Amino acid sequence: MMNDESSSGSLQGQQNMGLIAVLSPHWEVIAYTTLILLALSMRLWDVGSRAVGYDESLHLYYSARLADGFGFQHSPLMHGPLQFHGVAVLFFLFGDSDYIARVLYAIFGTALVGVPYLLRHRLGTAGALVTSTLLAFSPMMLFYSRYARNDIIMAVWTLALVVLLWRFMDQGKPRYLYWAAIILALAFATKETTFMVVAVLGSYLIVVSSTDWIPWLLRRPNRLRGQSLTDQGEYRYWPGYGFALGRPSGPHRLSEFSRAGAFLVLLATLTAPQASAVVSFFQDRLTGARIVLANSEKLPWPGPIGAPSGELLFTIQDVAVTKGMVIAFLVVIGVVWFAAMIGTNWNRRVWLRYAAVFYGVWMILYTTFFTNIVGIGSGMWQSLGYWLVQQDVNRGDQPWYYYLVIIPIYELLPFRFSLVAIVYYAVRGNSFTRFLVYWTVLTFVLYSVAGEKMPWLVVNIALPMIVLSGRLIGDMIQAVPWRSVWRAGGLYLVPMTALLLYLLLRLLLYRIERENFMNFLEFWALLAIALTVIGLGIHLLLRSGVSSGLRVVALSFALVLLVFAVRAGWQASYINGDVPTEMLVYAQDSGDVPRIMDELMAVAQRTGEGEDLHLTVDKDIYWGMVWYLRNFKTVDYADMSSVTEAPEGSVLLISDGNKQRVAQYARNYAPAEEFLYLWWPAEGYKPCRETPTEPCFSVGDVFTNLFSRDKWREGLDYFIYRKTDIDFLYHRALAYFPKAE
Repeated sequence: MMNDESSSGSLQGQQNMGLIAVLSPHWEVIAYTTLILLALSMRLWDVGSRAVGYDESLHLYYSARLADGFGFQHSPLMHGPLQFHGVAVLFFLFGDSDYIARVLYAIFGTALVGVPYLLRHRLGTAGALVTSTLLAFSPMMLFYSRYARNDIIMAVWTLALVVLLWRFMDQGKPRYLYWAAIILALAFATKETTFMVVAVLGSYLIVVSSTDWIPWLLRRPNRLRGQSLTDQGEYRYWPGYGFALGRPSGPHRLSEFSRAGAFLVLLATLTAPQASAVVSFFQDRLTGARIVLANSEKLPWPGPIGAPSGELLFTIQDVAVTKGMVIAFLVVIGVVWFAAMIGTNWNRRVWLRYAAVFYGVWMILYTTFFTNIVGIGSGMWQSLGYWLVQQDVNRGDQPWYYYLVIIPIYELLPFRFSLVAIVYYAVRGNSFTRFLVYWTVLTFVLYSVAGEKMPWLVVNIALPMIVLSGRLIGDMIQAVPWRSVWRAGGLYLVPMTALLLYLLLRLLLYRIERENFMNFLEFWALLAIALTVIGLGIHLLLRSGVSSGLRVVALSFALVLLVFAVRAGWQASYINGDVPTEMLVYAQDSGDVPRIMDELMAVAQRTGEGEDLHLTVDKDIYWGMVWYLRNFKTVDYADMSSVTEAPEGSVLLISDGNKQRVAQYARNYAPAEEFLYLWWPAEGYKPCRETPTEPCFSVGDVFTNLFSRDKWREGLDYFIYRKTDIDFLYHRALAYFPKAE
């Protein structure tokens, strides 16, 4: 299926014997190798220094238990089981530490940088290399490659599926379907956002393969594939089919689907059983197959959130079987049977193979190598069920425009260039670039509509933006006749663009003091320099050719934004990694927590109790600290909001909100040591409610702030230096240690 359209990026590179022409295959490999090694060092360097976050604490604790031989039971609360198995393997090999805890994510973050190499036949030589560069230095990708969450893993699976889709579309080799089945199984075992990935890819394939499935559903032939000839070869009008030479062929069959239709069959037949829980929303309440919203006594038989509930039918070895579970089982079996019918009718041999590969990988992970058979049920039904319920919970309570706030702060380069690319490729693009536009826009819409909005989800939104921007920048690089631009002095446009941006920014924010002559003179001097730079720039544009010159200016602008991206990534990952001056730092243990843990270990050593030291930990702060407490053998998980007797622990860790509850018992301990447990970034961007709070955001602020130099200064102070006067959100706690003897 490779045609002029699909290989336009490569052809442009061959026709242009400029800068990119020097990248022979040998040098291309060297470039990628250098970039990957640099990315790996950036992701591994000092990765264990930052305090562990709330979600990280849960992920790492259960991974450590699995490594220690206590097994693992899947819970959709913490998403798929893959990351737990991966981290557990590293813990088993190298021991459990804050550093090793994040190595898996650093490895995946590095692998992501190399994936565009596999798509260079579509992105172009320059486009693929630019995309890899953007992924390597992306603040979002760098930060979450050093963070124990599975979003960076999902980014690898998502981009890999895109690669396999387009390789199969171009070459049609079955091996790409087998690999896609493996990647899809790994994605479902990683996170439920796989459903969004499938929705994007699947909806695109539904459109481009409409000439397959519409005739198939209507039992009509595919007219675009021509008509079969009869012996008579008569050309005539056939009712219902139009004019044709010979009798029209029979109904379009699944086995005749195009490559796009074949990939759609793969996605649909493997995803449909995973989405079985959706039917519970269409069940009458009396069926008992509805999704449990919570452990409520109002339900006939309450169960885990997201699990099928209903009337208790019987028990098997202490396992309660409800009416809802039976219905859910029948639904899943029915969907699997229907998917198998579709798949085997399409291509029996190929479908059975990739279905076997998919379910083999999926079952091994969800059952933890068949030690947790219940994982089949929780993975098949409860995974989607739980997160469908959570959409109404709207955790984080973020506004619909949340991603429009956070993305430009960290991913300004791909954000800006993807906006241009969306317009440009929608008009002048080909099938691949229009797919990139579709992927970018629909991903942004889906995550903006979803109830839960969190900073780590930006990884999924930024990924298509980066790929789309990489293709656009690559096309611009390949379209510039660099030798002629060099001879015309057009390369001077690079520093001049950076200088002009600086001057315009200074002029925009300049405070004119009319009574201060030197201040007034400085303003006019800046303006004169800016006008001179503009004049010289226009001269160089005309000498280099307007179109080539404008491309050089755009590339220079991209280079400036890349510098800011490197700075933002450095600040977020190495300076403010656990400080909520960064919007990425969300529900994060503060640096006080490791300090308190060091004091706790000192007490354990001083008393000689070591890991046997008895701790009482308030349930309000337990889960965010469970990773740090993993080696203590006696830890009481207590609800201090309703304490009625003296705690038994030699050390108390109490939420600040329960301070008065334990005051009567505090005399048995040394004076409390206050510390920051969790904290969050300031949220002044949220809309003002009926009772406005300060700071907050209203629609009128948009126009007021747009023409306010003070607001521009505040915004730039935060964008460049992360300076803000808005107070952080925080959760304080208290540590009560034994009295010194």
